[in-house]
Amino acid sequence: MSFKLPNGEDLSVEQTDIINLPTTKDWVIKGGPGTGKTVMAIYRVGQASAISKDKNVIMLVYNRTLKEFLST
Repeated sequence: MSFKLPNGEDLSVEQTDIINLPTTKDWVIKGGPGTGKTVMAIYRVGQASAISKDKNVIMLVYNRTLKEFLST
């Protein structure tokens, strides 16, 4: 099993809005399975890392396949 991150064009308007929320606050994102919560988290971590090069960003995941994907 592998994990494929969708392109930015494949995201819904709602997902794009969530990804672009200010990084100066904490947000709780709720949704059912397959709604893109993990995808949004990955994009937000990437965004936060790019903005704050002097800060460490840690993302904890439960799935081994996703962990391996994020390690590359």
